[in-house]
Amino acid sequence: MSVGVVKRVDGTIVHVRSDPRHDATPPTKAGRGRALALIPLSVAFVLAALMLPQRAVPDQIPLPVLDQVAIEKELRADQSRADRAREKPLSAEVRSLGSAIRDFNTGEANGERDLVMSDARTAIERARLPVLGRGLDDEVLALRAVQLEGFLLEVQRFEQTGEISPELKALGGTFVTRMRRVGWCEGHRVLLTDLERRAAFKATWNSVIDAEKTGPFALSNQETRALYTLYFTHPHASEAQRAALALARTQAKDKETCARINDGERAAAGAWLLPKLAEYGILDPGYPLALARGVVFYQRHQYADAARYFSEWLELHPDGPWTLRARNHLRASIAAEENSF
Repeated sequence: MSVGVVKRVDGTIVHVRSDPRHDATPPTKAGRGRALALIPLSVAFVLAALMLPQRAVPDQIPLPVLDQVAIEKELRADQSRADRAREKPLSAEVRSLGSAIRDFNTGEANGERDLVMSDARTAIERARLPVLGRGLDDEVLALRAVQLEGFLLEVQRFEQTGEISPELKALGGTFVTRMRRVGWCEGHRVLLTDLERRAAFKATWNSVIDAEKTGPFALSNQETRALYTLYFTHPHASEAQRAALALARTQAKDKETCARINDGERAAAGAWLLPKLAEYGILDPGYPLALARGVVFYQRHQYADAARYFSEWLELHPDGPWTLRARNHLRASIAAEENSF
């Protein structure tokens, strides 16, 4: 607003306020044109700022991509197998294999002596020979599906009660013990998702009957991806390293020592993880392996190695969905390497 002076007819003076919209000089066509021309230029500056590499700490490993439609199909297939097994009893030979598996798992969970476990292993071998590859594979898959259902229910019961039931031992063996040992069980909560639990059960079950390389029993593509998702999201140090780190923590007396122990655990977990990344890179050639390796090396404070892997990825993929992230991580790695001296 601006203030104006007006003289009335009777000679008195009054002050009035005027609207600035009427004070301003109307813009010319040229002025409007220049303003419009600045709009795309401003947008370009904003986009350029967004696209410029920023220092982004590499803290997330790319995860395998899961196909929910394929997963649902596989879940229905297992459900159908279990339903058929309940409707029509399995053959005596397949039931014998199931009993041998339960005895082996129970003995292992209870820490039975080597002689007892050797006998249990022999019983499985005797039971598997008449059925695997002898026209009964569908029944064996149904057996696995039934035991899988029971296992999942018992794990849920463990999470609710904190008790390892005899049935969970018979179906899962040392499952809870193993999950606790590697840090995948916090209190009574098992960190694995439903799909990861299914994949882990099948992998162990196949190993027990020595069928992991047999076509019908092999994990599906989605189950394999689920297991590696578990590895990538919850890497852990080896058992011996975890024991040593736990002992070191009991003796730590200051924050600096605790911080060094934590760094050591991250480094050990990274050492365990790197071979898993390589394994999965073979199974899934489209996986951004170099990028994932760079993240692990950064977390291990090996910044030069991290920068090398991020550069490798960018050389091979100058454009794509991971390009901006790789640039940001590369910049962070270079800065961290410079600050480490």
